[in-house]
Amino acid sequence: MDRQTDNKDIGHNGTRLDVLIVIPALLWYNCEEQLKQIEAIKTYRHITAADEFKEIARLRERARHNEASALGHARREGKAEGRREGEQIGGKRADEKWQGVVAEQAALIAELQARFGERNIKDEDE
Repeated sequence: MDRQTDNKDIGHNGTRLDVLIVIPALLWYNCEEQLKQIEAIKTYRHITAADEFKEIARLRERARHNEASALGHARREGKAEGRREGEQIGGKRADEKWQGVVAEQAALIAELQARFGERNIKDEDE
């Protein structure tokens, strides 16, 4: 196959790519990127090794823990308050209902006493 028509050697503008230029350029680019990454890792390790950074990280973690504890406590307090209110409302309703039942029974007893009382009085008269 002719070198002119080999697609592997043709660049975007139709010219032959020079392998001696492209490959070293790609390797240099990759090396530069790797060097930047290595430098970034070194910088990160240096920063995280500093006592000030460790103290800031400790304080942040403590703040997160305190916030989580405060939210948990607030939830528990809210639930306890809701239970107390529910018991008060439920207790009032139960008392009202019970008083209604007692009043109905008292009325029924009075009615029965009135009926039987009249019969007993009639029976005694005879």
